[in-house]
Amino acid sequence: MSIWNLTKWALVLGIIMVTGLNASWIAPTPKGALKLIAAHGIDADKDGCINQGGLDRAFQDHAEIVVVKAAPRKGCSTLSEAIYYGPARKFMADMGSDASDAAATRAVFAGRKRDIDKRYSFTGDAAAVADISKTNPQAWAWSAAQARACFDAYVRTGWTSIMPAVCAGKTITVPLDQQWKAWGWPKRFMARMDAAKVRVILTGPATADGTITGLSALEQIPQVPRDFTGYLWVEDIGLIGPALRR
Repeated sequence: MSIWNLTKWALVLGIIMVTGLNASWIAPTPKGALKLIAAHGIDADKDGCINQGGLDRAFQDHAEIVVVKAAPRKGCSTLSEAIYYGPARKFMADMGSDASDAAATRAVFAGRKRDIDKRYSFTGDAAAVADISKTNPQAWAWSAAQARACFDAYVRTGWTSIMPAVCAGKTITVPLDQQWKAWGWPKRFMARMDAAKVRVILTGPATADGTITGLSALEQIPQVPRDFTGYLWVEDIGLIGPALRR
């Protein structure tokens, strides 16, 4: 057999192996259900400030988690008010950019005499997230930069089915318009992430500066796979939440 024929068959076998490794249609259906994260409550202003009624309505519109500002602001429902008025609800604290912001966030819980448990999660820049993760390792804490780094690493090497070290036990964000880049999407992909204890957030379309966007139009809903059982980042929970649950 000529070298050309050997090369050709090697390429064919390689393609078959990669296809088999990443075939979503033969992967088991993921367990669980789609979970909605509201980027803010209903009727938030441009800075994400809302009142308690806006928080209540976000949960009524099927949000499992609502993102709230960690820092106190006059006339604005922030983390302190959220955990006081909604003790059984799940909130994600949007922190600042350094360890002092994480310390201020912990102080809110101490002031309310509330433990940081599984009801609460945290997002912010790398330094704040690292501080929370160090002092409260049981908490879900993540940064947009880390989550995007996980996605980029998986896009490069996911075809091998080997999980990148930057992902293990962390968070990955998958932009709605870049699902096709995720090897094994959605079922095989979700199985791999579950095995590596990686939380998956499907976001709105990617942005040039890395800012996370959420779903804000009904036309985006059909782009969410039926077999996706991770978190969905929603900008307009009042519109998207009820439409998804119909």
